[in-house]
Amino acid sequence: MKLAELLNTSNFGLLSEDREEFLQTKFGDALQDRAKEDVSRDLSAAEVITALKKADPTDGKHLQFIVRMYLKKQFKLEDVQRLKTDITKFEKFKSKIANKDLNSYKTLKELYAVIEPFGEKDEPISAKQAAKQIKTSGAEKIIDEPGFTVVRLKDEEAAKFYGKGTRWCTAGEENNMFNTYNEQGDIYVIIAKIDGKERKFQFHYESKQVMDETDSEISSDDIKKLSKIPGYNKFLNMMIKKHYGDYVA
Repeated sequence: MKLAELLNTSNFGLLSEDREEFLQTKFGDALQDRAKEDVSRDLSAAEVITALKKADPTDGKHLQFIVRMYLKKQFKLEDVQRLKTDITKFEKFKSKIANKDLNSYKTLKELYAVIEPFGEKDEPISAKQAAKQIKTSGAEKIIDEPGFTVVRLKDEEAAKFYGKGTRWCTAGEENNMFNTYNEQGDIYVIIAKIDGKERKFQFHYESKQVMDETDSEISSDDIKKLSKIPGYNKFLNMMIKKHYGDYVA
């Protein structure tokens, strides 16, 4: 049986007190490979499971779901606290959610969609707020055109401010990863009007990441829509010049 099939089998959802041992036995190699790719160092299956358990606000009831999402590359180990917040919200509002079986969700985007209506909404960033943030907390607008803005983040407070409404690890109040990524290279937030809605993306060249608001890799559909915006192509040209120089062989 292939890994993808085993991850979705109903027997996987019937584990009780021996689930951790089962997970280590069945998915040990896959978990180690995923962790090596994720954090660029060797971890034992037990160490990966221990790290993933931090995302579960229950007594381990949702560990199977968390492992499945991790092996599907839906999140990184650095994101466990944010995932714990999302699962906690799911548990809190479960009575109001139609599909109460967390393990039946195939992606984290499906989870985000059902919990998004609950809880406080982030206030939109006004022009006055943005100007104050840029001046006081270290963010630089490198492109500012109608319907399209790119901001280079300089500190953690700016990352939190411009990351409002997203699930980026650089926007979190706890275990914020801004400094880790910023030490590698500049972090940019792209704010674009797409299909009449303001969207946010985070660009980090050194880690080869362009993430949407749900902290998922940017979709090909969003790339197509962004490519129609002149400011986006201007930004890409700026990045090419910065990282490759004026001439590309």
